[in-house]
Amino acid sequence: MSSLTPLSATDPEYQNIISHFDLPSSSYVIHSILKIKMDWIYADRFDNAIRWAWKKPDTYELFHGTRHACNVWELKNSNKLCDNTQCEYLWFSPRASYVQKYTGPLKPHDDGFRAMFVMSVIFGKHYLKSIITEYEENVLPKYLIIYKGNFENFEKQEIL
Repeated sequence: MSSLTPLSATDPEYQNIISHFDLPSSSYVIHSILKIKMDWIYADRFDNAIRWAWKKPDTYELFHGTRHACNVWELKNSNKLCDNTQCEYLWFSPRASYVQKYTGPLKPHDDGFRAMFVMSVIFGKHYLKSIITEYEENVLPKYLIIYKGNFENFEKQEIL
């Protein structure tokens, strides 16, 4: 079964994630960073994708914005990581500032909190400012960042 474990602000993993979270520090407050331990089915699928490659693939730690952070709890009832049926790809970016626009108030609790995953991704294709993959086996969620902030002015800026 998948599990979430809160990280302490002094934990080196927490500090590493914050160091790559490139939003202006005045525009957000981190509520929590949760370490995700995926069910063995997902971890095994990911490991097999690496193991069966003809050469060792590059693994990227990338951000993925979501409006549905609660989906991580629903994984135990499904074998899919993404329920997005509108497109055939999973999208990621090395920049939190880019995927931030794909986050939104977490439904049904609209208190201004947003969520972003940090995921290990292999076999990604570069597309514009994103890295995409078409196979869930190439993705393994590692962390869930819950944060809150005032993004009205930030969203109006163009992110290069």
